[in-house]
Parts: sequence; structure tokens; C-alpha cells
Amino acid sequence: MTRYYFDIDDGLYATEDRDGVDYPGLDAAKLAAIRTATSIACDLSISDGARVTVKVRNSAQLLFEAVVTLQLSDHPPDSG
Repeated sequence: MTRYYFDIDDGLYATEDRDGVDYPGLDAAKLAAIRTATSIACDLSISDGARVTVKVRNSAQLLFEAVVTLQLSDHPPDSG
């Protein structure tokens, strides 16, 4: 098991993970980061450009970032 740390920033609130979580490998940590980012994005107020970043690191370095950005596209109502 490897300990991974998830630092979160949603544009209004940022936190550095000091405890970490053990996962069996990088793929499991990636899935957890994606789930975390999308879960937080669901709780944000709906505004174009809302963005959630989850930076994942081990004890030595940043490994990857999972980023969820909300983009709204208006479409005119169907007149048919």
C-alpha cells in the first residue's frame, strides 16, 4: 500500500491533506481523485467556469491532478 495525499481547491476553499489515505496503487488513487473532484463539483453553485482541482501526491512529489470544470452551453428552445 502507498499513502496518497489529496490537496483540494475549488476556487473558494483550498486545503492541504496532511493525513493521506492508503491505496493499493496509482490507478486506485486516480479513481478516488476523480470521484472526489466530481463529488465536490456537484455541491458547487451552478456557474459557468466553476472548477475543482484535486492534486494527488505521495510523500515525495506531485503525481497528477484531477480537474473538473463546469461549462454551460445555452441552446435556444426548439421552436418546432
